[in-house]
Amino acid sequence: MNFNLISPEGNGSDYTTRFREDIVIKPNSKVYLNFAQVSQRVSVSFDEDQTITISSSDLLPEFNPDSLSDLNILSETLTFPKGKYSYEAFKNKFNELLNSLTTKNQLHIYTAIDDNFGNNKDNYFNFGYEFEPSFIDKEELTLDAVNNLDFGKTSDGFVKTSATPVAPFNYDCYGLSDTHYLHYCICDNEDASFMSKLNPIYFETNTNWNSMGANAKVCMGLYSTEYMSIYSGAGNKINGGNFYTVSGVPQTFLNVEIDNTKLEVSIALDASGNGITNWTSFNTQISSHAIVFSKDLIDIFPLNEPARFTLQVFLDENNGDFKKVNKKFYFRLIEEGEDTIIYNSMDNNVFFPSGFFSLPANPTTIDEANIGIPFKVLLSSNTQNIGFKEVQFSEFKKTKWVAGDSNPNSIVVDYALQFTDQLSDYLNIVKNSFTPLLYPNLITSINTLNLDSHRYETNINLDFTNSSYTVYIEELPTTNYKNTDTKQNGGYSQNILANIPVPFSNLINNVSKDNSMITGLYQPNFQIISNMKNQSIRSNYFRVIIKRMEDDKPADELLRSVINFTILE
Repeated sequence: MNFNLISPEGNGSDYTTRFREDIVIKPNSKVYLNFAQVSQRVSVSFDEDQTITISSSDLLPEFNPDSLSDLNILSETLTFPKGKYSYEAFKNKFNELLNSLTTKNQLHIYTAIDDNFGNNKDNYFNFGYEFEPSFIDKEELTLDAVNNLDFGKTSDGFVKTSATPVAPFNYDCYGLSDTHYLHYCICDNEDASFMSKLNPIYFETNTNWNSMGANAKVCMGLYSTEYMSIYSGAGNKINGGNFYTVSGVPQTFLNVEIDNTKLEVSIALDASGNGITNWTSFNTQISSHAIVFSKDLIDIFPLNEPARFTLQVFLDENNGDFKKVNKKFYFRLIEEGEDTIIYNSMDNNVFFPSGFFSLPANPTTIDEANIGIPFKVLLSSNTQNIGFKEVQFSEFKKTKWVAGDSNPNSIVVDYALQFTDQLSDYLNIVKNSFTPLLYPNLITSINTLNLDSHRYETNINLDFTNSSYTVYIEELPTTNYKNTDTKQNGGYSQNILANIPVPFSNLINNVSKDNSMITGLYQPNFQIISNMKNQSIRSNYFRVIIKRMEDDKPADELLRSVINFTILE
């Protein structure tokens, strides 16, 4: 007699199959399994709560501005609740937990990585942080009410509001942004298309470049309110109602100047003639400027059009500078709308070094603590009502997003994650170890290089692929024996029909189209026959019970099963 017992949907581990007529099993019959088919959801299961620990000692600002003496350190622990999760539910819960930290100041500008990006492999999971797009989107510049001289927002745009000076037509005004520029970004130095999505400073003149006037000039530069407070040497510095020029341009770190014929990019030099590339301290005098790039505007724009540019400070993804202690912050100028790089400071090895953002000693003031994120956008013009129609940039706000949070708004340079044992096993990470350092300051969906540095990719170790089962038929006196992994000497006779070793080991070939169900098939290579030594048995039903082989616990994860066996009289 052959029997094919099919479970009801949703319960593949404990069910009774009834027949319309009695089945008579003659004395001393034998029984053997032909095949067993079992199905369950692709799932992750935790016997107890798991934890995710996120750690970093490399953040900007380096010190907490509230205390000045405390390092700004990221250390957070998340609890992953015990239970059973489908594969998708597991990933969603994991990212939900990571995103729960983005309500805090240190991770506020980040979001958990979308696992769907670049993930076409079965059972692979990408996780980590990247920029939250809404925090790097361009925002219209708002002028600082204090650090401003004769420069304002009018119907003409951001313009000089005082009279045009007489010859030699020097700059005599400025306006500074009231928020900082998000200068810390990792990207491909050759791909200008990133500019629309990563930390741009966009500016457009309020008149056609060739119509500005013979002596008219406008400029956009990078400066710092922290520098106003920190610089303690000789010479002047722009602050409040005080404005100064050097080498004919505003006294800034970096300046982009436009007149009615040409574009010029210049950088600050110290008193010894060293450019910013060689600065070793933020407390350095801006003594003069050196032109590093010049180009005729006719070679960039058609006549009778405004000049439209985007400036970006960046760390190059290609050369790995973003991983080094001594980083190089390059900058590039791009023609807006054409994604054409006009000037890249990498071409002549001009950059802001790590030393530029440092001081010889630990901070004693809030401004000193904040020099890791120093830049603000400075605007100037030498002609009344001439300036910029539009100025937009990626802001970094230092006023706390969450007032009750003792940690400051931060840029996370790098971080690592650690997991408790069961979670480590699923993620294929060595227990009690951290992931490699991850670098979050980009958007993974628009970057193509070095992605392994920015997110962690792993093949989820679905442990049920190693699960084995034991099939019991209550009505069959098979008197077979087994023990469990915790009872080495506790074996006893039981109504065991057969054992099913690792039915899900061929996972890839048996996953449902929506990746939600896995079906395993076990078919013995040869018949394992059990002698029942039974009296005559009459019954119209069989109860099937399937348990986990290792611990004899109910295999309630099984949602469907088919048990096929033969009774020999």
